Amino acid sequence: MTEREWQVAELVAEQMTNPQIADHLHLSVPRVGELVSSILSKLDFTRRGQIIIWYKDQRASQPFNAND
Repeated sequence: MTEREWQVAELVAEQMTNPQIADHLHLSVPRVGELVSSILSKLDFTRRGQIIIWYKDQRASQPFNAND
């Protein structure tokens, strides 16, 4: 995934809506929708909830970083 897709996935995992993500990242709402769709496609998912679970699993498997 691209860096931007990772950013969007993180915000989806924080249960932000597309308009909230757009505001946070200074993007248009349609662009956020495209990025969410791209994430879903790349991960072979159909629902945002799957992104939330996947992202949290990814974070849990990462070594601890004191700078986070």
